[in-house]
Amino acid sequence: GTMNRDDLFMLLERLEQPGDFTHTSLTERKLRSFERILHHRLPETYRLFLKKFGQGGIDNAFVILGMNALGEPTFLKATQDYRWYSLPVQLILIEEGEYGYYCLHHRTGQIYRWIPGKEATLLYSDFESYLEEKLRILGRISENQ
Repeated sequence: GTMNRDDLFMLLERLEQPGDFTHTSLTERKLRSFERILHHRLPETYRLFLKKFGQGGIDNAFVILGMNALGEPTFLKATQDYRWYSLPVQLILIEEGEYGYYCLHHRTGQIYRWIPGKEATLLYSDFESYLEEKLRILGRISENQ
């Protein structure tokens, strides 16, 4: 990815339509309690995404799991649920995609695609690259950005 976190988040804010993101309020204390349940600290950019945007996506093209409108941590529930289906313990599930699940590695921050019964495949070096690619596919980032 070539765009930094601040640029990407500013772009999200600019593209956002009403209803795209939940903007559920999330305190640091509550976030830490979720991390304790997962036995992992979440990567910094995803923590910030949770606090700033909650959950959602752009153009109804994707939904990044986080905090739903009811204040429930969908990323936590999905991760716990899929651990029953052998989701590797170091991965946090952040998107239920068409071609598998997108997961964040808690320590490296890398994004993997995981399909139950298969090995997880490394797709992106970090959350920023993953987000940037999503916006690029939608034609929301011009080549010179």
